[in-house]
Amino acid sequence: MNPPMDFAFIINSPNYSFVANKYKVAKHLPVSWIKFWCLHWPPVFVSKISGLKSVGNNKEVSGCLIGIPMTGDQMLNHRKLAYKRVVQACKKAERLGVKLIGLAAFPSYITKGGTDLKDTIKTPVANGQTLTASTAVDAIEIILNKEKINFNQIKIAIVGATDLVGRGISKLLATKIPKELILIGKTPGHLFKLKESIKNLVPDIELSTSIDITEIKNAEIIIVASASTKIIINPENVKKNAIIYDVSYPQNVNPNLIKTRPDIKVIDGSLIFTPGINYHFNLGLPKEVVFSCLSETMLLSSGGIFEDATGDIDLQNINVVKDLAKYHNFSIYLNIK
Repeated sequence: MNPPMDFAFIINSPNYSFVANKYKVAKHLPVSWIKFWCLHWPPVFVSKISGLKSVGNNKEVSGCLIGIPMTGDQMLNHRKLAYKRVVQACKKAERLGVKLIGLAAFPSYITKGGTDLKDTIKTPVANGQTLTASTAVDAIEIILNKEKINFNQIKIAIVGATDLVGRGISKLLATKIPKELILIGKTPGHLFKLKESIKNLVPDIELSTSIDITEIKNAEIIIVASASTKIIINPENVKKNAIIYDVSYPQNVNPNLIKTRPDIKVIDGSLIFTPGINYHFNLGLPKEVVFSCLSETMLLSSGGIFEDATGDIDLQNINVVKDLAKYHNFSIYLNIK
């Protein structure tokens, strides 16, 4: 019998072709069959994660990926079923004896950052938002330093500002004092609450809110943190020489944008280079590169921090996660298109 694993990370299919990374036969099946399978099949064990060592005693920290076949669109369109699948995936992880369960973006979104799992899942759950938000903000700092631009000289728009990841990024960015933050979301009431909470943190910051996506045209930096699966960033709405940092997956930037607007930089957001870690699965990313939410789950496990980390970002925990990343030589990966 295999020893219990330390952690499990719950992912879902970003698209239907992704299924072929696990089941090669899917390459030869009609898309309609794959759609049906993704919607109706329960969570599956995807792969082991190896190469991670614990802090201090250098022992192996074992983990795995557990996959919900549903795509992001399917999860948004069938929320009750999606919630059921997330619970099933977590239960599968608990049977493996894990001490921490991490959530990718859509499993996190469906469960309100993991808070909806508290009465159902006994194992601590982490939604990975601390490292996701801090990586986004640190990456923007790196980019601005490279371009020799000061935070207080620019406007930054955050698309999906009221979604879980967007809230964390917005609050953390506010502490850097940009010239102005433009918060873009779907619901005026949620935007008002976010604006008030940021004003409580940084009273002097200049904030504007909008439900109109075209407001991004006023920003030099656009951070996309929406839970949408649709293309919402189009060439005609983007300011000349703007920089787009897209945290969403699948991405919300029109793929034609780079072709039609060579003046704009588009960067795949919140990616972490994790040297020495083998995921034994093709995540559709460069070798040893993964999303920050997965990195955070691994880092917490390596530090023996098996505690619940759900809901909104806790600004007090950022340095803890960053110190663990530094210990393992994990670093921000910038894929500039």
